[in-house]
Amino acid sequence: MIQKIFIPQVNVNDQSATVVRWYVAESSFVNKGEALCLIETQKAASDIYADKSGYLRIVCPEGREVSTGMVIGYVSDSLEEVLLEENDGSLKNSQNNLASGRRATVKAQLLAKKFNIDLADVPADGVVKESDVYLFLEKKGSTRETCSSQEGTAMPAGVEQDLIGSVEPLSSIQKKVCSAVEESLRRNVGSYISVEVRVDKVLAVIKEYVSLKRKMVRLNDVIIKAAGLALKKFPLMNAFYWKGQIARYRSINIGIIMDYQGSLVAPVIKDVSEKTVEQIAVESGLLQMKALKNQFVPEDFAGGTFTVTNLSGLGVKHFMPIIYGYQSSILGVSAEHLSCVEDGPSTPRMGRVINLEMTYDHRLVNGIQAAVFLKEIKSFIETAEIEKEV
Repeated sequence: MIQKIFIPQVNVNDQSATVVRWYVAESSFVNKGEALCLIETQKAASDIYADKSGYLRIVCPEGREVSTGMVIGYVSDSLEEVLLEENDGSLKNSQNNLASGRRATVKAQLLAKKFNIDLADVPADGVVKESDVYLFLEKKGSTRETCSSQEGTAMPAGVEQDLIGSVEPLSSIQKKVCSAVEESLRRNVGSYISVEVRVDKVLAVIKEYVSLKRKMVRLNDVIIKAAGLALKKFPLMNAFYWKGQIARYRSINIGIIMDYQGSLVAPVIKDVSEKTVEQIAVESGLLQMKALKNQFVPEDFAGGTFTVTNLSGLGVKHFMPIIYGYQSSILGVSAEHLSCVEDGPSTPRMGRVINLEMTYDHRLVNGIQAAVFLKEIKSFIETAEIEKEV
């Protein structure tokens, strides 16, 4: 019996992952539940575990990026069983004698032929396998990835080479973020809308609550709750456009943009509309601790249907966030600042405000719908309905 080791697709946006490290050596015996390797997706790094005990056969070497769903290795009752699996059940073909007297799998032979490699030159322990050829190519610097990276060091026309101090490759996470941003801009027809929100009253309520309950609640937790309730009232905002159709989500799961290992990620709080502000505060705090301690797992990023990004800590007053993944909108939160507000007719004064900035897919949501949605969130915050929702 063979267990195929796949690259999982935990998040809807994951299209590839990089095998960072194999914890177990080729042909070693592993126990069920043992960590086999570390992979890195667009969102985080995580381990893959053995579903059964047996011998490990590595197909994908360390450092290689592969598509989600691809097989990167096997765990089997015997190493010979893996050879059968790799070559469509033909052990005879998988061990054909080469002119050099060596044996190689069919996949190894095809790969060697593609790159014009003499399998007699490929180091291997016994039968030459596809991964052995890949390793040989990488050491020679002849893989497609290496060639493309070398070509990428050439500067565009009009840029003098002497002006360039250094060129460094993006990390695998940065590459995946770039791909996600490009895909988002290509796929979504984004429009932008903004509204000013008074926060004097809600900040006072939060301060009193924290003092009495000795539990941490932040303004961002209130905003997340307000967004969850508004999404429940306006389900079109909790959907996405797909091939001439509106795909509506069943649950309201809000991702929170965070800085993680030099990249932006969006861990998710599930079923926000059904949770109190206090429960949201606890979960958001746990997610922030995971970010600080580098403890995220892919499941933390799964299932997001709407996203909130907060740049208030950096003093940003206005910005245009990019729609995240398969969603119809994203809510941005700006820095708190003083502004002239009205307490009543002809009674202006200075008050504390924030700007809520929203980018939305205009194919699904028109300007009036977006404005009404923002007004709903604004109303929840300004009337400080947190008192009912804590």
